[in-house]
Amino acid sequence: MRTLFLSFLLPACLMAGALCAHAQAPLGIALEVGSGPGQLGLEIHPNEECQGPAAIASAGAERIAVLDKVNGKIIVLADGGKHDVALPPDLLEPVDFLATSQGFLVVGALGEVVVVSRMGQVLARTRTDYNAEAGVPQLVALADGFALDDLNGKRTPIDLSKEQAGTPLATTLAAAASYAVAAPRASPNEILIESSQTTGPLAKIRLTSNMRIVDARVLWVNEEQGALVALHESRRLPDEAAYVRLVKVNTSGAADAEAYVQPAAFACDTRRPYVRRDDGTVLSLLFHDNTVRLQTILFSDIGKAEPLALASHLASTTLIAEYDDSLRGLERLNGVSDATNIALMPISASHILQRARAPLELVWRLKPSAFAQTAVANLCKPPENIWRRPRRLDDLLDKNVTGIPYRWGGYMSSLDSFTRHLDAGRLAGDDCTCRQANCVYPNSTGMDCSGFVSYAWNTGRYFTTGSLPDNKVSKPVTWHDLSPADIVNKPRSHVRLVESVHAGPAGPVVVVIESTANLSCGGVCRRSYTQAELQQAGYKPLRRVALSPASGDRDE
Repeated sequence: MRTLFLSFLLPACLMAGALCAHAQAPLGIALEVGSGPGQLGLEIHPNEECQGPAAIASAGAERIAVLDKVNGKIIVLADGGKHDVALPPDLLEPVDFLATSQGFLVVGALGEVVVVSRMGQVLARTRTDYNAEAGVPQLVALADGFALDDLNGKRTPIDLSKEQAGTPLATTLAAAASYAVAAPRASPNEILIESSQTTGPLAKIRLTSNMRIVDARVLWVNEEQGALVALHESRRLPDEAAYVRLVKVNTSGAADAEAYVQPAAFACDTRRPYVRRDDGTVLSLLFHDNTVRLQTILFSDIGKAEPLALASHLASTTLIAEYDDSLRGLERLNGVSDATNIALMPISASHILQRARAPLELVWRLKPSAFAQTAVANLCKPPENIWRRPRRLDDLLDKNVTGIPYRWGGYMSSLDSFTRHLDAGRLAGDDCTCRQANCVYPNSTGMDCSGFVSYAWNTGRYFTTGSLPDNKVSKPVTWHDLSPADIVNKPRSHVRLVESVHAGPAGPVVVVIESTANLSCGGVCRRSYTQAELQQAGYKPLRRVALSPASGDRDE
C-alpha cells in the first residue's frame, strides 16, 4: 500500500479538473493513506472492488470519526490532532458504526456487533441473526436501544443493554431513524416523511424535486434547529442519471438550502461519506486516485445548487492507462489475446442464472494441500509474496466448503476445472491483488468477479470489467429495464450478476451473485444492494448480446 499525504492546497483538483469548480469549501482535512498510526487504509486495484473507509460519523465535541475497514480501526479527528481506536482483529469487515457514551458501537458485515472504548478496549460483543444476503447492515439508534436494518425493511435487534452499549453522543439519531416515507406517494417528484417521535412542524417533512425522488433519509433532526435530509434522485431523460442531494430543513418544516454530493465521494463505495458536525457544517469524503480528504460542503438556496450526476469516478489518465495494461495482462494469463474478437453463442437468461448458481452452491472439501503449502507464505506483499488465502477459509481445513473461492484473475469455462485443480495440488483461492498482472499466483484456483460473470454468461473466454462493456459482449440497458441475468459493471473495478430485482423501502433492491475478495465473502456469494447505492458507486447495467428466449437448453 502506498503512503501518500495530500497537502491543504488541493493538488488533486488539478488532476480532477471540473471537480474543483463545484460548490465546496476551498480548504479541507487531508488524510494520509497507509497502514501506520493515523493513516487511512485505501486499496484500489484493477478488476477488484475498491476497499476504503466504510463510513464517517460525528464523535462529539467537534470530533469526526472515520471507520477504516482496511486497517481495522477508527480514526478520530479533532482540532488538536488525531488518534486511532483499534478494533478487534477478528471482527470481520466493519461496515457501520456510531459514537456512544461508552466509546464506539461497530457492526461487521455478517451482523456481529462490538462496543469498544476510546482506547480500543472491547467492552461488549454480541452476534445477531442478521442475514448478510439482505444487504450491508445499517446500524440504527432507537429510543430503547440499537438495531440493524436490512434492505427489505427487516429490523434485527441488538442484544446489548444500555449499560453495555451506552447512549448515542448524537442525541438526535433515534429521532432521525424514526422517520418513514408515507405511502402511497402522490407524485414521484414529491416525498413525505413522517415521525411519531418528533412534534411540531418537523413531524412531517414534505420535499419536492424536478427529478424523480427514489428515497429520503433523515440524517439529523432537532425541533429547535431544523433537519438535514439526504435525497436520492434520478432521471431517465435525456440520459439516465442519479444524484444525491442534501437538503437543510428549517424549524417550520420547509426546505431552505441544498447541496449535491460530489461523485468523488462515492468512488470507493463508502456507504455514508458525509456527516453533520455539531457546529452545523457538513463534511464529505472525497477520493481521487490513492488520495482521500475531508471537505466542507457549501450549501446554496433551494433551486440554486448545480446538480452533480453520479457516475464512474475516473482517476488520472496515467492511472487509467496503467489499469488497462493490467487488465490486458489478466486476459493474456487466461489465454485471451483479444478479448473482444469473439461472436458469442446464444443463451437464455434462465440458463445464465443456472450457471451462476452452480459455483455459488458447489460443495467441495478443503484438503490440506489446498489450505496451505510449506513453500508458500500466506502473505500478500508483492512482488515476493503473492498468495493469501481468503479469510473465510481459515477455519475450514478438512471441512466442506460451499462456493468457489475468490482468486484474482481466476476463470474457468467448466467447474470440473476447479476439481481438477484441487486434485492437482493447487491452493484454494487467492485474494492477494496488486496493480500488475504478474501478481497472480499460478498454483491457485478460483474465480474473480469478471471470471465468474464470464463463466455465468458462457462467453467461452475471460473478460475483465474493462472489456465486458464491449458491444460484441454486451449492450447498455436502463436501470428501469434491469432484469435477471443482466450485470452491473463498474469498469476497471468490479462486476455483479443480477439474480432478481424487487421493491424495497429505499427503492428497488437488486439481488446479485458475485465473486468478491471482501472478507465477509471471499468468493462467490449472494448479496443485495439498492439501485441507488449501485448508481452512487458508478455501476452501469449491461445485458449480454445474443440473449435467446428460454428454451430446453441444459448446462454442461
